[in-house]
Amino acid sequence: MHKKASLSLSINAVVVLVLAITMLGLGLGFTKGMFGQLKEQLTVPPPEIPATASDPIVLPTGGELSIKASKDAVFVVNFFNNGPESEIIADIECTGGTLGTSLITAPQTVGAQTYRGFQMIIKRDTFSDTNQSDLPLGYNICTVKFYNTLGTVALNDDKLLENKQIVINAQ
Repeated sequence: MHKKASLSLSINAVVVLVLAITMLGLGLGFTKGMFGQLKEQLTVPPPEIPATASDPIVLPTGGELSIKASKDAVFVVNFFNNGPESEIIADIECTGGTLGTSLITAPQTVGAQTYRGFQMIIKRDTFSDTNQSDLPLGYNICTVKFYNTLGTVALNDDKLLENKQIVINAQ
């Protein structure tokens, strides 16, 4: 005769269970969203690894550079000058040719037996599947080259000081 009470109890249990699962889902979504925003705000700078006479060209990421093809890539390459104080400029040449105007860097005076970091920017869409003149997405073997400008910005092989092969992974 009192079956109505037991039915009411099971309906209440189902309602509480549905509300609990809903609240858990909302809480997890909120937490994930907050940590996602926090992750975007936290950036850890690459380690400062000095260039030396035995390793004159150093990328903080080792021999591989990962970039997003749709964004400008900003990175630093450290260069050690074994010779006398000189004005040095950097260039990157890949298997498909030099980056040319897609690479932005500035010449710097580097003292004898010292190293200096060269800021470099590879413009977005330099690596692309859509434009035939650009380098392809994925792994590209490239060479970072440092030249002694000697008052001119012409990059001749006789002015080449050091070079090092790297891999650029454009995603």
